[in-house]
This record gives sequence, C-alpha cells and structure tokens, in this order.
Amino acid sequence: MFFLGRKLWGSLAGLIAGAVYLYAPYHLFILYSYEAWGEMTSYIFPPLILYLILSFLVSQKTVNTFEREKDSRRKINRLEEFLSGIIVGLRDTWQIICITVFLVLFILSHNISAMITIPVILLLGWMYSFAHKKLSYFIWIIWAFISALLCSAFFVIPSVTLSKLINFSELISNEMNMRGTYFKPIGEQIVTAIKVIKTGYVNYYEFTVGLPIILAGFVGLVIVIHQIRKNKNVVDIYVIIGLIMLLLISLFLANPISTNIWNIQLLHYLVYPYRFLYISTFAGSLLSGWVISNF
Repeated sequence: MFFLGRKLWGSLAGLIAGAVYLYAPYHLFILYSYEAWGEMTSYIFPPLILYLILSFLVSQKTVNTFEREKDSRRKINRLEEFLSGIIVGLRDTWQIICITVFLVLFILSHNISAMITIPVILLLGWMYSFAHKKLSYFIWIIWAFISALLCSAFFVIPSVTLSKLINFSELISNEMNMRGTYFKPIGEQIVTAIKVIKTGYVNYYEFTVGLPIILAGFVGLVIVIHQIRKNKNVVDIYVIIGLIMLLLISLFLANPISTNIWNIQLLHYLVYPYRFLYISTFAGSLLSGWVISNF
C-alpha cells in the first residue's frame, strides 16, 4: 500500500495510506479475533495488483514519449530500434505475467474477497488509464484478468458446478436467516471504534472500518467538492472520485438500509454484509493518503 500511495500522490501519501491499511480495525480484527486465514492472506493483494497495473500503464507513457522523440530527431539507427523494442516487449510481458500471477494467488487465497475486489481494482485501473489517456493499453490488463481466471479454473469451476454436492446451500440459508446480525451501521461502527479505544477490548463480530477511514471519507468529499468548484486541476480526479464512491457504496452495503439489495441471488454467496468493509478499508486507506497530501 505504501508503494501504491507513493506512486499516486507522493511519499507522505504512501506512508499514511500504508499505516491506515496496516492498522485498520477490520484488518486487525480478522488477524487477531476473527482468524480468517484466507481473508487475512488475501489482504496483501489488492494494493499490490493495483500498483502493478499502474506501473504498467505509467511505463507505456514512457514508451510513447520515447517514440515521439525518436520520430522528431531520427537519430536512432535500426539496430538500436530493434533492441529497444525487444527490451520494452520483455518488460511489458513480465509486468503482465506478474499481474496475472498475483490475480491467481488472490483468487486462490480467498475467492469471496477476490470476487468483490477484483472488479474494484479493474475499475480504478480503468479510471487511471482514462485520466492519463492510456485506454488503448488497458486491454492488456483485461487479458491478464482473463488469463488469471483460466489459470484458477481448477479451483473456481468446481466451487460453482459441484456446490450441489455439499451442504453449502443449507449453510447459506441458515446464515442468511441471521443476516440482520451481520449488518454494521455506520453509527454502530463509530460507537464500536470509540469503545475499543477506551477499553482496549473488542467482542467477536464487532467489525468496524475505523474512525480514520470514516473521517477521511468525509474530509475527502469536502476537498473534492471545494476543488471542483474552484476549477482546480486535481491530479487523478477520476481515481479520487472513484475511491469516495467505493467507500460510500461499500459502507451502504454493510448497512441495514441495503437489506432489499441483499435479496439479489448473487449476493447470497457473500453471506456476510460486513465483508464489504474489506472494500471500505482498501478505498479508505488510499483516500486517507490523498487527504493528508493536500495539507
């Protein structure tokens, strides 16, 4: 997370984003109380994968600049052009392979977290490529995603096609009947966070996204609205708006007011609404780094 924040908005933003992501209550809870080993392992992959995607897109910008200089100066002979093409091709191939490998590991570590987070990563990558006019290169990211699905098919396909041979449907129905206890309203999260700060003790299933992320979401929204009204040229404004929307939507889906949406069949496989705090923590940590970088 530090390297991702630094690539986007500088070292201070990276330091804050990394600290918030590392010490986020949701992360500490699954680590020390909930003991969800798969989810715990998967926690490292979202910032890593997005960092690799942005690195790939940024490197394409360098290549385009190189090509423009070559066309204007005409000082590069054919051999240098051929060798530089090979080097660039190998670098790009290696980056796409790394993205694919970590996507596969993400899926294998915790498929539920991957299911709700990979679309978020692709969306933020698309927003970044759109903002930097690199949409033509985003097709390689889609190819990496498809390759990851194919490589992890030995795990994904049986989990879907053979689900009728296990009692998974019964587990889902039992847990969904208790769904109301798994919602985490924003007010309850704030109360829980304050209580834990005071007492130093947390009960099982007392999930909270944490006060820093809630504060970063509010302050970030105010800053964005102010800068848009002032017609300021905000770097990566689409990414920032995307992070704010992801934070709000994920908190909404963890709130009881989203009960009707949870009647959608696909969401039944997620079982627990508080799992969207995973997305809130990821988006909120990056947003925290951006907010601090504005002061």
